[in-house]
Amino acid sequence: MNIKSLKIFSQNVRKNKILTDTILKTQKSTTNIIFIQEPPRSLIKYTPSSSSPKGEALINASSHPNWTCFSHEPTNQEDILRVTTYINRKLDILRITTYINRKLDKLRFTLRSDLINHRDINLISYNIQDKEAFVLKIYSNISQTAIKYLCDNPLNINNVLIITGDFNIRDSD
Repeated sequence: MNIKSLKIFSQNVRKNKILTDTILKTQKSTTNIIFIQEPPRSLIKYTPSSSSPKGEALINASSHPNWTCFSHEPTNQEDILRVTTYINRKLDILRITTYINRKLDKLRFTLRSDLINHRDINLISYNIQDKEAFVLKIYSNISQTAIKYLCDNPLNINNVLIITGDFNIRDSD
């Protein structure tokens, strides 16, 4: 797959689950990567638990069978998720699903929380022509938390395909 042929969609959904689910459904046949800012967190399922007959609630970003979701793992209730990246697993354009899926699988997309572990930043690596490259999704709140984090923790990475974000940077003038 030629990296130039990747189709990327980015949207701030303002924690709206209906909008997020609609994007995941409607973009599944045309888009390879979806970047979501301010994703909703909702109940995904109940997992087995020894302390609760109902099970433990698994709460996370929206899921869809066509998409692999990459997001920061919240550590507590205050650790609000602000960016999520979805990679299309079942792109179905003109009945070439298998071909596209094999090409995307070869890129081996991976959330690189070992390099950046921040709720406002998703760093996704992929491999193309035996080289590691990256896509970087940033959400910067009014306090510019993500930008300050990047300034204080410089990354030494090359081959960034795209940096996209919701940059709430106000000019004081």
